[in-house]
Amino acid sequence: MPYVLPTVSDFLDKFPELFDTAFYDQEKVQDALDEAAGSVDTTWLEGDYANAILYLAAHLFITDPAITGSGGMASTAGNVQSESLGLISVTYAQTSAQAGAATLMQEDLATTVYGRKYLRLLRLNHPAIITI
Repeated sequence: MPYVLPTVSDFLDKFPELFDTAFYDQEKVQDALDEAAGSVDTTWLEGDYANAILYLAAHLFITDPAITGSGGMASTAGNVQSESLGLISVTYAQTSAQAGAATLMQEDLATTVYGRKYLRLLRLNHPAIITI
């Protein structure tokens, strides 16, 4: 299987559950595919290349306000760690100043099933390496 960029048609075939959303638009799908393709290159296994782009594009398609033109289909405003009702109290997860960029990226990707599938492929194709 050669390194071939997935198309809008490939996206729609793989994720038919996204057809019926108010966010469906071929241009938005193509924007998500273009952005995702920038994160996957030919260092990935050929068999994982297109799927990684598709999963990341699906994650972006439903979460990225720049692509959806709104807040997205999934909320990514920040993770609530705790909340109270009496005298109202909310505690949010770490901010970008407190957590590393890689950790924040993983937390964002973990918010959707598509992002989690992309993360799995990322770890298979680019495992963490420790040098001593």
